[in-house]
Amino acid sequence: MNSTYFGKKLYPKKMRERITKKIKFLGQKKPISPYEFLNIRLFLAIVIFMVSLFIPKFGFIIGLIFTSIFYNGYELLLLDYPISKRCEKLEYDAIFYLEVLEATIKNNTDFLATLNLTCNSIDNDISLIIKNALLKLKEDGNINKIGEELQNVIPSQIVTNVFIHLLRISNTKQNWNEVIKEQIIRIKEKQKMDQKKKLNKVPMQIIITSFIFLAILFVILYFSPLYLKTIL
Repeated sequence: MNSTYFGKKLYPKKMRERITKKIKFLGQKKPISPYEFLNIRLFLAIVIFMVSLFIPKFGFIIGLIFTSIFYNGYELLLLDYPISKRCEKLEYDAIFYLEVLEATIKNNTDFLATLNLTCNSIDNDISLIIKNALLKLKEDGNINKIGEELQNVIPSQIVTNVFIHLLRISNTKQNWNEVIKEQIIRIKEKQKMDQKKKLNKVPMQIIITSFIFLAILFVILYFSPLYLKTIL
């Protein structure tokens, strides 16, 4: 029996699949395994709760609060936030890749060859992902499998859809400059929408942050005299 066996027994399947998917989205060369991530989070949560129990009177309640915050925040800070930043980066990288592709396609009518040439000309995550996809497409020829793999490693749905679309029509006759321009516009429009959503969320974020600050301040002011009285 190994950690994988115990991990399957300890953690629900949906949780394991969710963490596995998020780790793949990080695009790390040496990614942490989902079981390592879950085990570390569980171990640290237990330590935080046990240490909190040493706090006089309210240790159990404080332990539950801090353990809950840590347990949920751990995934948010180590997975969700880096994924959102990588998603933004891949979208900017994709636009740059497509702009280079548009400039290159003028001198080369073989679209797949031009995609590969563009990959060799650019050093970023998206070019490496597309290069690997082209190699697998050459070996297997199954565009559906390639699409599934792109969905597993690219957190941005718009970028995934753009390149799956380009690969699907790669063997057809197209006005490639127009097609590529359309894809660039699609990504830029998505970026504009994301910026608007961020701006709309700012007032709510300020309210939530202020509420949390006031709640923490209230807890400190209310419990500090009781805690000091117990110690003294």
